[in-house]
Amino acid sequence: MKTQQVVYQQVPLRATVQPVRAERYGTVEGLDSYELADPAELERMAYLRFFEPVLTLPHPEKDRPFMPDIAGGAFDSWDFERMFPGMREYAYRIRTLNWLKSKLSDRLNLLAILKEKLTRPQRARGISAARGAADISEIADPDTRMFASEYRRSLQLRNRIQRFRSTGILNQTPRCR
Repeated sequence: MKTQQVVYQQVPLRATVQPVRAERYGTVEGLDSYELADPAELERMAYLRFFEPVLTLPHPEKDRPFMPDIAGGAFDSWDFERMFPGMREYAYRIRTLNWLKSKLSDRLNLLAILKEKLTRPQRARGISAARGAADISEIADPDTRMFASEYRRSLQLRNRIQRFRSTGILNQTPRCR
């Protein structure tokens, strides 16, 4: 097929006409292309149907949303009330303290498991490294190095709990509004 060289406002016709491309995924007779589902939507529907038995299984819900750090300083502000409606400062601090205690208990359980694998001199070296006498990264044995790092983390958690208790907030009676 030959085309004529027509000039439209000083631009050749070939440069102004865009070729009509066929539909990438085909069409359905009698339906416009905007009425058809998007390929990504079709794929999502197929995955939902395929994984439906797994997605309908019961699963535990989170008992609390994301909690900021203890020293967040957002108590009694509009931000705290907006993020945690109906939660009082006292209840929040009790939950945080319980969460810290559970983390410490997890660390202590891990330390008990590691302690069984190590000899007494290895444990002593790990404890001295955890307290700052030596660098933990210089320990060659991976079990001793992990023992030292977990021991340091448990000390940090213990100090954090002590600082949390020393604020005196837990000794006060909760404010009622």
